[in-house]
Amino acid sequence: MGRFLIRRYCLIGIKGIGKTTLIKTILKEIPNIDYLIGSQILRQLVGEGFDNFDYFPEEVKKNYREKAIEYMIQRQNETQKKILVDGHTSLYNPISKEPENVFTELDCTFFTDLILLEVSDLTVLERRKSDSKKKRITDLSIITKELSFERKNSENIAKKYGMKMHYLNEKFYDTLDLELIKILKGKKL
Repeated sequence: MGRFLIRRYCLIGIKGIGKTTLIKTILKEIPNIDYLIGSQILRQLVGEGFDNFDYFPEEVKKNYREKAIEYMIQRQNETQKKILVDGHTSLYNPISKEPENVFTELDCTFFTDLILLEVSDLTVLERRKSDSKKKRITDLSIITKELSFERKNSENIAKKYGMKMHYLNEKFYDTLDLELIKILKGKKL
């Protein structure tokens, strides 16, 4: 905490939880924050093979993730703006059939704040089923595992690396956008 003068936020949560949708509702309210989507940066770096990224060797995936952070560092140096990244600290691995950490050491030292977006497993299931553009896991037991692992993993990372940990959940259902703006403007602990 307090490692950088310019904040670096990562809005985290499992796939299909609503991170991108939430951020898009507040973009006009945060013109001084540079918004980036982690998977889009990876897609640009990887190129055509991105659809098979989950099946790449671990070292190759780690290398691409670190290049994405290097890109963000360069971009923040150029813009001198706070950064908000839409991402994950963990993802479900289709090979091991378990959620696993995807934050690299560089991720952990880059971000100053983690903002965990959480909703119920049934809400995630409903959102994933309604999004026909992306192929996502719709097994409720796996979704429940993903939610639990993302929470534990992000809390462990925040504690170990001195990041500020924020929570957005269904308690704020009607005001998620306002709560996120408060966090980004430093008005909420």
